[in-house]
Amino acid sequence: MNPEHVEIVKQGKRAINRWRRNHVGESMDLRGVDLTDARLMGVDLSDARMSEANLSGASLSGSVLYEIDFSGANLSKTNLSGTDLWGADLSSANLAHSDLSASNLSFAILSLANLGNASLGRADLSSAQLSEADLTGTDLIKANLNRANLKRAKLTGAMLYGTAREDWAIEGVKCRYVFWDWKGEERSPKDRDLEPGEFERLYAQLPTIEYIFEQGMTPLDPLVMDRVVQAINEGTPEFDLQIDSISARGLQPTIKFTVQHEEHTAAALEAVVQQYAITNAQLQGANEALSGVIDRMIRQGLGGPVTIGSHAMVALGGSSFIINTEEYIVHLEEIERAIKEAPPETLSDAAKREALEIVSGTFKDVAMGKAKEVAEAIVQLGIKLGPSVVNTQAHEFFKNLFQ
Repeated sequence: MNPEHVEIVKQGKRAINRWRRNHVGESMDLRGVDLTDARLMGVDLSDARMSEANLSGASLSGSVLYEIDFSGANLSKTNLSGTDLWGADLSSANLAHSDLSASNLSFAILSLANLGNASLGRADLSSAQLSEADLTGTDLIKANLNRANLKRAKLTGAMLYGTAREDWAIEGVKCRYVFWDWKGEERSPKDRDLEPGEFERLYAQLPTIEYIFEQGMTPLDPLVMDRVVQAINEGTPEFDLQIDSISARGLQPTIKFTVQHEEHTAAALEAVVQQYAITNAQLQGANEALSGVIDRMIRQGLGGPVTIGSHAMVALGGSSFIINTEEYIVHLEEIERAIKEAPPETLSDAAKREALEIVSGTFKDVAMGKAKEVAEAIVQLGIKLGPSVVNTQAHEFFKNLFQ
């Protein structure tokens, strides 16, 4: 321990930053320091040596602590939420009841660490070393555990809803039960304990389901399936359905999904089939409504704006996507009204007529699905006429749409 470094840290963030500017490439030696209940939010202690330090009850939320040496440190009940602990050494550290939510622990070393009842919700633990760590009762909801090493770790009572677990290593884990629901209330298994090795057999890889497009896949189907996933997860969040891969080749293209655990695979696949049919029907209805708009506009000679409360499928750069036609029309009406109400000293009658003809043409372009053309025409019109004529909110809508 370097007493000078300890004094600097106790002075707080400004003193630490000043020291770092004047000692580029050096690491603070804070081994064994006692910083119980210290308030060090937002500090940069990267590369510091703090092995065996006592920071129980301290607050370091939002701090930059990458590659810091916390090995053997007492960090119980410490607030480390939102911290950058990339590559940090926390081996054998006591992190019981600590708050590590939304922190970056990617490539961190947590072997033999005590994380019992800690909060690691939404934390990034990808490629972290957690072998033989104690994760009893730990909140891991929505944590990223991809490629994490949890061999021989203790997982009893851990909350695992929404975790990413691709290629995680769980050989030899000790686990009697876990919680897969987002509230951490539904014990799994409900009325028994897992047998030795059972957790590993069940969850070494995320269970998958596969939807086959027997009639072929259209360019719009991946977008449709994205909406399907959103709808299903809103209704049944325990599935935590995610698109894993898309195969558009061959006679029967497929989309593969992952679910949280095996018992949901059949129900999740059924939900995909049903929701896909519902979403397709909704989009078909939008197409029919759009066709009706085009017909009415042609019959009316494009004489005025037509309001439509639906979405339309449009093409852009070889891709298909959804636009809200009603939103387009509302903003075009605002621009049209601004031009009509512009005083003569701002805009001559001839300029008004020219501008109104441009806007009138864009109503047809919306109905025809020419979303990019509409946005570009309005942006150019705004440059020509200036913000005093073109409604700022409407103009910004089109300006930001395809930047």
